[in-house]
Amino acid sequence: MFPATTPETHKLMKKRSFTYYLIAFLFLLLSTAATAQEQDSLEVQRLRQNQFSGAASVEALATLLHNALQHTNFEPLYKHVVDKQVYDKMLQLSTVPVRETLIIYTPDQILQDFQRNFNKVIRDGITLEVSWPETGLQSIKADTSSHLNAVIIPVQLTLTSPVNPPFKVIFNAARLDNQFFYLPPLQLVSPDLAPDEYR
Repeated sequence: MFPATTPETHKLMKKRSFTYYLIAFLFLLLSTAATAQEQDSLEVQRLRQNQFSGAASVEALATLLHNALQHTNFEPLYKHVVDKQVYDKMLQLSTVPVRETLIIYTPDQILQDFQRNFNKVIRDGITLEVSWPETGLQSIKADTSSHLNAVIIPVQLTLTSPVNPPFKVIFNAARLDNQFFYLPPLQLVSPDLAPDEYR
């Protein structure tokens, strides 16, 4: 037989049960809040990524590129290179010539090639004895007159250097929904470089 339960024992058991339920409820509440906060953080990161990808103009893209060359740092350009989302949408909306240009790449190859091109431009500049931090942006040349949405625009920068004549850096800009993105090839063009060095 079980021992008899006294009123004091019954009260103690009820108090313990209430404490256990309270602890379980608080644990569940904290876990739910943490999960919601994590999901919110991920959503904020996605929104920030979408908000700051691409540039508002060719001039902004060109200026950002020049600043990156001055600091020999590719990192600021990373999020402005055509990614899979931009790539897929351009394939849907663009004309046949634009699609033919895009399909020779995958989105990953676009980023890899543009970064490789960037490093090559830095090296070519050093070959020409260019001091990148001392370069200036003299002019930007690009034809943005097309009214089509998904287009590729050749861009030409003329840069100056204290001990060199002006030289040109060229790249392609993809325009989509009034935002501009980098596309290969990115090249330094100079008569002092052998043709096979900047193809």
